[in-house]
Formats: sequence, structure tokens, C-alpha cells
Amino acid sequence: NVFFPKCVMCHNAGGEAKFLDLSSRQKFFEQRDREFLGSKLINFDSPEESYILSVITDPEEPMPPTSAGLGRLSEKEVETLKEWIQRGLP
Repeated sequence: NVFFPKCVMCHNAGGEAKFLDLSSRQKFFEQRDREFLGSKLINFDSPEESYILSVITDPEEPMPPTSAGLGRLSEKEVETLKEWIQRGLP
């Protein structure tokens, strides 16, 4: 309810950001160890170090980009995403 409405629009097999398909839980697991700028996409041991969280909370170029018109994730949504990672993406 937090991640998918704001990210899958572009991050899917046919989307603008298809290089990182996040359209399903299975896709997350398949790509969780991919590294971006020295960080794993999903870091179960230290969720706050997950690349996905760093791009969502980037102060200069956050995801989703402003051009998408979806708005930034709220602090509560970011915390929910961290918890989802800590729990192993249930």
C-alpha cells in the first residue's frame, strides 16, 4: 500500500525504469542483493542502509521523481517500508 502505488508505475518489466523491475514481491527477492553505489537494494540486516530507502529519501533527487506527480513518501510511509524490510518483505 505504500511502495507499489508510487514506484511500480515506472519500475516494471515494460516501464520507464525497467532496469529495476519491482512489480512484485518475488522481483524484490530476485534483486535484493543487487548493488547500487555500494549498497544492496534490500539490506535485511540494516534496512536503513538499503539502497531503495536511500533513493526514496534523497534530499536532492528523491524517488518518485517530481515529474511523476506522485509526491514524496511521507515519514510514516518510509517507516512502514523500513518495517516491511525488517520483517523480510511479508
